[in-house]
Amino acid sequence: MIKELNDLVHFIKTSIWRDEQLLAFFTSDQPGLLELYRAIWKDNLHTDHAAAKAAGVGLTTYKKLARALRRRLRALAVFFDDEKSRVDATVNNYIEGALETALLQLLHARGYRHAPLEIAKRLYRRGRDYEVPAFVVEALRVLKESVLSVGGTEKQFEAYSREFWAWRDYSDAEERAVDCYQWTQLPALQKREIREQLLSDTRRRLDALAPLKCRAPSYLFHLHYFSATYHFLLETADWEKALACCDEAIGYFQARKYPAGVPLAFFSYSKVPVYTLQGRYAEGEAAVLTALDFAPDGSFHFFAAYERYFTLAMHTGHYEQALDIFQTVRLHKRFSGTPPAQQEVWHILGACLHIFYRLKRQEWQAEALPVFRSIRFANETPVFNQDKTGMNVAIQIALTLLQLLEGRQDAVLERIQTLEKYRLRYLRDTRADRSTAFIRILACLPKSGFRSEPFLRKAQPLLIRMAGMQRQLNNRHSELEIIPYDTLTTLIGEYLR
Repeated sequence: MIKELNDLVHFIKTSIWRDEQLLAFFTSDQPGLLELYRAIWKDNLHTDHAAAKAAGVGLTTYKKLARALRRRLRALAVFFDDEKSRVDATVNNYIEGALETALLQLLHARGYRHAPLEIAKRLYRRGRDYEVPAFVVEALRVLKESVLSVGGTEKQFEAYSREFWAWRDYSDAEERAVDCYQWTQLPALQKREIREQLLSDTRRRLDALAPLKCRAPSYLFHLHYFSATYHFLLETADWEKALACCDEAIGYFQARKYPAGVPLAFFSYSKVPVYTLQGRYAEGEAAVLTALDFAPDGSFHFFAAYERYFTLAMHTGHYEQALDIFQTVRLHKRFSGTPPAQQEVWHILGACLHIFYRLKRQEWQAEALPVFRSIRFANETPVFNQDKTGMNVAIQIALTLLQLLEGRQDAVLERIQTLEKYRLRYLRDTRADRSTAFIRILACLPKSGFRSEPFLRKAQPLLIRMAGMQRQLNNRHSELEIIPYDTLTTLIGEYLR
C-alpha cells in the first residue's frame, strides 16, 4: 500500500496547486489523513511500519487511514485528469477539424457528391461551435456547390453565399490579427532608429481591427488581437491599460461555450509582470494562482506561470517563496520532458537564486539548490549561450558572480573585460540600458580592489542613473533582470565587507 500512496502523493503534490488546502477541505471529517499525507511526502517512506511511526499512530489505525487516504487521492487524481482532457477539447477539435478539411477537399476534388456533403455539415457545426472561420468557410464552399450538384433551391444557395462571404471576412480579419501580433514579436522592435515607426504602425493595425473586437466569431482573432494589444501597451509603458486589456480578454474567453483554458491561463499570468513592476505581490500571486487553475498540468503555460511567479517573488523580496517555486518546478514529474530551452531557463533562475543566498551568506538555503560551478556553468546552458542577448546577458552576469563567490579574482577580471566588449557590441538598444549600467557597476570591482566601501562609492552614480531606467520583465530579446540590479549591487557590497 505504501508504494501506491507514495506515487499518489507525489502526483498530487507536483500536479495540483494548493494541494493541502484542497485535501483538508475533502478530509475535514478525518484530520489524521492530512497528517499522514504530509508525513509520506516529507520522508518518502518505504514501509507501512515507518509510515505508521511517522504519522504517530498504531499499525492498525494507520492501515485504516491509509485506505481512506488512498481513496481520496485516487478521486483527486481522476478528477484532475478529467479536467485536463476537458481543457484539451479545443485543441482536439482543431486537429480533427483540420483532418476533416483535408478529407473534404480530397473527396470534393475527386467528384464525390454525398460523402463531402456530410463532412461539410459536420465541419460547419464544428467551426461555428468552436469559432474557427476557416472550417466554416470551407464547409460553406462545398455546401454552395452541393445546391448545384446534389440539388437545392435558389433560396438555399443565397443563404449559403451570404454566410460564406461573412465568414470569409472573419477569416481575413483573423489573418490580419495574426499578422499584427507577429509584428509585435519582431526583434527589429528593439532597434532605436525604427522602434517608434513600428509602434506607430502597430497602433494603426490595432485600430483597424478594433471594430471586430467581441463581434467576430473567431477564437484566433481574439487571442492574437488581445495579445498584440497587450504587447503594444507594455512597449509604451501603459501599465493600467495593459491590465485592463488582460481583464477584457479574460472576460471574453470566460463567456465562450467551448473550453478556453489556455487563453485564460495566458492572460492571467500576463498580468504578473505589471504587478511585479508596481511591487503588488498579493495581486500578482492571485493572478498566478488563477492561471494555474486553467493551465493544463505540465504544459508550457503551466511552467510559464511559475516562471512569472518566481520573478514576482524575487523582485518583491519573497525569496523563501522563490526557493519553494524552484523546487516545486524541478520536482514536477513532467519537467524532464520539457524542451531544453525551458529547462535551461530554470537552470539560470536557480543559479541566480543560488548566487543570492551565497551573497547573503545563507549557506543552508543555498544547499537546497543544485550545485553551480562557474567552470561548467556555460556548458550547462548551451541553447542560450549561443545567443547574444536576453537570457545570455543573465548567463554572463551569473558566471561573473559565481567566479566572485569562488574567490577567483583573476578570472573575474578577465570576465569583466569580456563583459565590457560584450556590452559595447551587443547591448546597444534602449531596452538593455539597465544591463549595460550593471555591467559597468561590475567593472568597478577590480577598480576598487574588491573592497566594499570603494566599490559602493564608485557604483553610486550608476545606481542613481539606473533608478530612472525602466525595468524590462516581459522581453527576453534584450534583457532579463532576475534579481533587481540595485539589490544585487547592495548584496555584492555587503559580501565584500
